[in-house]
Amino acid sequence: MNRSLPQPIPQVLDPAVAVRETSSEAAVDHAHPHGPVHAPKTFYDRFGAFLGFLCAIHCLAVPLLLGVLPAVGLGFMAAHEFDLSIIGIACVFAALAARSGYRAHGDKRIVYGFVAAVSLLALGHLLGEDGLVGRIPSIIGGFSLAALHIINLRKTRASCAC
Repeated sequence: MNRSLPQPIPQVLDPAVAVRETSSEAAVDHAHPHGPVHAPKTFYDRFGAFLGFLCAIHCLAVPLLLGVLPAVGLGFMAAHEFDLSIIGIACVFAALAARSGYRAHGDKRIVYGFVAAVSLLALGHLLGEDGLVGRIPSIIGGFSLAALHIINLRKTRASCAC
């Protein structure tokens, strides 16, 4: 019985060919001077954008649904504690996204924008969200926060010339 020996795997000398032949996951995981572009950075911006939109929609919808919320078991959404917790979580995600975004693309305008958007949210809460005077800054702050997270995510991705 003549068994043939296994043939060695040919080595690729051209690195461009080697990258094309590897899996897409390995291609995404290549090294960057500022660290990997995925994972926490995109999560901060994606979840932060979700929170920004959630905050703005909350500020728009709660006055309209004030009588319905307790009937469907969502009365907690009209409480000031709920507003403060959303603002606090939005502040944390804005700070994390601003830090990682600034480290990736170096644009200070995004950091200033995050500070302004969170300040509008806080101002709206301080003015009282019972009337339009407090709701308008909160709505503008929520939508601004969401837009800034999306801009930061795009700038971070664009700064990586992969």
